[in-house]
Amino acid sequence: NWLEILYPWMGGFVVLGSILGVLIAVPFYLLAHRVAILPVLDLAGIYAALMQAIARFGCFFAGCCYGMPVKTAVPWAVTFTNPEGFAPLLVPLHPTQLYMSA
Repeated sequence: NWLEILYPWMGGFVVLGSILGVLIAVPFYLLAHRVAILPVLDLAGIYAALMQAIARFGCFFAGCCYGMPVKTAVPWAVTFTNPEGFAPLLVPLHPTQLYMSA
């Protein structure tokens, strides 16, 4: 159902949607104000990667976008214990959110 995109109570606002919205809306704004588009998009590209890295910390704290279970014991494995999170409980997982942030 395409209308569920507009339902914030059904899920979070993912940063990728923000980046896509900026890439669609900003060129129209810049054209209306007669500002060169390519230099502004070059600058925005830097901050898009930074925004993605920061958003992955939010995914880590929410327990979503989790990684595969750890097959061998590694010191950086994460075990989620909050039953309200999205990750499986008490299973050591790779922290892919932190990998993506790095």
